[in-house]
Amino acid sequence: MAHQNNASAGTGEAPESPSAGSPPKAADLKALRKEAAEAQPSQHGRFRLIPVRDNADRKAFIQAGVDPYRNDPNWIRPLDKDIEGVFDRKKNRFFRHGDAERWLLQDEQGMVIGRTAAMINDKTARKGDFPVGGMGFFECINDADAAKALFDTTRDWNAARGMEAMDGPINFGERQQFWGLLVDGFSPPAYQMNYNPPFYR
Repeated sequence: MAHQNNASAGTGEAPESPSAGSPPKAADLKALRKEAAEAQPSQHGRFRLIPVRDNADRKAFIQAGVDPYRNDPNWIRPLDKDIEGVFDRKKNRFFRHGDAERWLLQDEQGMVIGRTAAMINDKTARKGDFPVGGMGFFECINDADAAKALFDTTRDWNAARGMEAMDGPINFGERQQFWGLLVDGFSPPAYQMNYNPPFYR
């Protein structure tokens, strides 16, 4: 699992948050959530980041985690409802003390080539020496620039909410589900365990 300071992630500086290092005020969080809900697709170099908002986006988010593994005999498809449940504000109790956002990544032809999510658990984010957010549900083609666009997006989202670092890949939920990066032993995964291509290392 990666643990990376925002200031060193990528090549640019992380944006300043309204209250870096301390919990954002309720008014700040309300404004941030309103801004996120109204967020439009953004350009990141030759890539386009699409916030997941409607049913078509949600289906594309699921599919982005399916297409890369079609020819991998060891991959076992996670249940769609398990993935969607993580981001359902009515079902996931972690939304009572945290927040999460997810995006799709499109190439210049409009094809979805990746996905990612960012999350903050306010119960644990500030228990260490500095506030730490998270990222997860990362999928991407074998392209360093595409991966950077996804990482930078999650970094910036976390920084805007006062986080100074982020862990990943993690789950917005219990640690025994969708947690960590597979670096060896590429065998069929257990239920709700992450599986990824070797090049993610």
